[in-house]
Amino acid sequence: MIGTTTAPPQVSLSSLLRSKFPETWLWEKITVGSSGETSVTKTVPDTMTSWISSAFAMSSNDGFGMADNIPKIIVRKDFFITLDAPTSIILGEEFLLQVTAFSYLPGRQTDLDVFHY
Repeated sequence: MIGTTTAPPQVSLSSLLRSKFPETWLWEKITVGSSGETSVTKTVPDTMTSWISSAFAMSSNDGFGMADNIPKIIVRKDFFITLDAPTSIILGEEFLLQVTAFSYLPGRQTDLDVFHY
């Protein structure tokens, strides 16, 4: 519902701000045991994108090998907004601030509370 009088929720901005946006990720050397398998757990960067991965191995006994069927990793937030503001604004000037909301939440969302601070 647009224009409701409900008070805005109190949210810590530090929990919402994203700051890790590398161009590349996971350049690591990992030692694998004799089974030839390993598991790696990492926190993905804040960039909302797809990461395409590859892996290769070198062994003095078996030579060079490349992994097959490595999945693509898709990073996204369930809900986020983007702001499209002018590059500059003069004090007192009226301008258009376009806000786009993206929702990947389950089900259909029809109500939206908008708060202006």
